[in-house]
Amino acid sequence: MNRYTTQPDYIFEIPPVKNPLVYIYRICAKIFCFCFFGLGSGVLGIVALPFMKILWPRKKDFQKHARILVSRLFRFFIWFMTVLHICRFKVENKERLRDAGGCVVVANHPSLLDVVMLISILPNADCIVNASLKKNIVGAIVAYLYITNDYEHEELIEKCVESINNGNALIIFPEGTRTKPEGQNQYKKGAARIALAAKCPVIPVFMGGNDKLGLRKKDPMLLFNHTDPYIYNLYVKPEISMEEFSELPPARAAKQVTDRMKDVLCYENNWDKIIGKNPLRQS
Repeated sequence: MNRYTTQPDYIFEIPPVKNPLVYIYRICAKIFCFCFFGLGSGVLGIVALPFMKILWPRKKDFQKHARILVSRLFRFFIWFMTVLHICRFKVENKERLRDAGGCVVVANHPSLLDVVMLISILPNADCIVNASLKKNIVGAIVAYLYITNDYEHEELIEKCVESINNGNALIIFPEGTRTKPEGQNQYKKGAARIALAAKCPVIPVFMGGNDKLGLRKKDPMLLFNHTDPYIYNLYVKPEISMEEFSELPPARAAKQVTDRMKDVLCYENNWDKIIGKNPLRQS
């Protein structure tokens, strides 16, 4: 099997539920946390952010303070899930993100909460979000703070480069959507093109831990990891500099940068960072 395969030929064994009562508790606690998150997002978007807009009328100042607030609230939300014993969270090599400004942060995307985990450790985080989010309860936050994907291609890249030049860490999931349970999706070149246009480093973060059953793409909400709380172990990898690709034609440079990100973040090179997801069969 090629290590760049997007749908590798392996199967995962889902272990039986250890304790049905604990399992039911975790599902109920997860649903409660999502309701809590939705309510908090509504209060943030309707009350807190408009008030902050009055305190800091300049867009740049407002976004700086608002992103710090969102980061701290997401950190509190993770702590809250930890207190309820449905989540564990740690970051390895966090010092590599200490001065993460003016860069692109890329990560694999195994679960619904990945962006929450990343923003919680990046007080200057910006990201590209689906424009359809404007229609729901977090729409006010999206409209105020982040870049929606409803711009034309060139304009979208310009807005991303502008954000990076303002010192933000732009979070991008190169797969474009959540990872499939059976293997990762095809990597898109958008993150590479933005980093090359901004001439900024790329910092890869591998989202490790255990299986995120119930938070994966198309999973029903009434599911949870069958044996343990959700374990989020984030591994910050060495940055990828754009200097070595600067002499290449744009299309070739974007492909090579994307291949480098794929090499760093693919499952095949990170089995030691994944708990309970060992391939039972490989070709």
